Amino acid sequence: MGRTVVVLLACLSLTGAGCPSPPHPSRSDASPPPGSHWSRPAWPALPRTLAEAERLIALRTRRDPGRSAPSLSPTQLLALPALGEGRGLVAGEGAVWRWLGERLRAARAAGRSVYLLFGSHHDSGAQLETFRRAVGPVGLLGLSAVTLEQLDATGAWQGISLSQQLGDDPLLERLLRAGDPRDWSELQTRQIRQDYTAWKYGFVDAVLDLVTTARALRLPLAGCDMPRSLQDRAALESPARDRLRELHCLLALEDRLARRPAGPRLVAMFWGQEHVRPHGLPRFLPPDALVLSVYLVGARPNPLTPEAELGRRLVVNDLLLVPLDREAEQLTLLLPGPPLGGELGRAREWLTTAGNGPCLLQVSSQLAGELFLAGRRIQVGPKEREVELPATSAAYVLRAGTMRLAGALELVAGGTVELHFDPIRRATSVALGLPHSAGGR
Repeated sequence: MGRTVVVLLACLSLTGAGCPSPPHPSRSDASPPPGSHWSRPAWPALPRTLAEAERLIALRTRRDPGRSAPSLSPTQLLALPALGEGRGLVAGEGAVWRWLGERLRAARAAGRSVYLLFGSHHDSGAQLETFRRAVGPVGLLGLSAVTLEQLDATGAWQGISLSQQLGDDPLLERLLRAGDPRDWSELQTRQIRQDYTAWKYGFVDAVLDLVTTARALRLPLAGCDMPRSLQDRAALESPARDRLRELHCLLALEDRLARRPAGPRLVAMFWGQEHVRPHGLPRFLPPDALVLSVYLVGARPNPLTPEAELGRRLVVNDLLLVPLDREAEQLTLLLPGPPLGGELGRAREWLTTAGNGPCLLQVSSQLAGELFLAGRRIQVGPKEREVELPATSAAYVLRAGTMRLAGALELVAGGTVELHFDPIRRATSVALGLPHSAGGR
């Protein structure tokens, strides 16, 4: 049986008011032809008691919810091969989106749908911005749906009038279609009033930027959370309430996908981190689909977070994608910048030589240690060392004392790289010498 791939994304911005409709075709799947018909999947009745909720959750569970969830503790992360010797580490924003995109395309080519679940912390607007870039113009392509927890999805629970379960869908559809300034203002006001964490931590505009990106790219963006009126009507506490919110999201998603041509789906979704663990959203997804859970780590303001502890032993110079299990279906995405980032200096010059032969690496470190790069283990210290390496885009990990510094490096044929580390200052310096054949002027 073919498997499905789903990816959910969202984009919003005040600056998108009055934007003209894009003249180019949508990046999403084609819409059904005029006159085509679709049947709306049947929604159940909204549970009113814990017993009713547990029965519905059990009935709708399609995957093992007891699968082991990964540990994101600093000790466990630092014990991973990717952060120890660079094995399986993907570094650099472009490389991360390409790696994920290849997984999506391969699954879809095999007849599987894909659900790409981004798990965030609600105190970090930068994590939402990372998701926006993932679904943006240089990110993932060909998405069938993009969904966002910060926006509510209209429900169709039996026995409840539509007016009592209306979400942000009508407003969002108007924005994506016309971009009236009054609608942008209304969305901003609704976010300020209803999205407490976005208001508290000051990233309402990040939600609006997601909508703007979706409008510019004609992405199939939709809300995904259960409207507060329905959550209050169910009168249930977590975790049952959280499971119903997730089920509401997926029922609304099925409504949308049922209107589109049949075939494997690529869906990107943005939710709080607990929702993307095996006991959350994945339990309700088709068993033949590829489900990738990506846990976002970093860019949080609280100095008492696990990220702050991790940052005392790890410096993240570029976006890092780290597999957490053997199948690489659960991953963490480490974000540069406080508290994980360090001081990073970059420079480049264009050489007069042609781009032939290996790349010459000149490397040193204020603290002696080992550099893992391009499949090599290189001993480094204060004295500069020269090493010839094949041309490639690679992740690097330096282990020096109790510190690790990791990032991305471009090794160009016939070029040079001067790479210097100061682990005590959390500083890295990269100077590239690029042959004229690499595009210099």
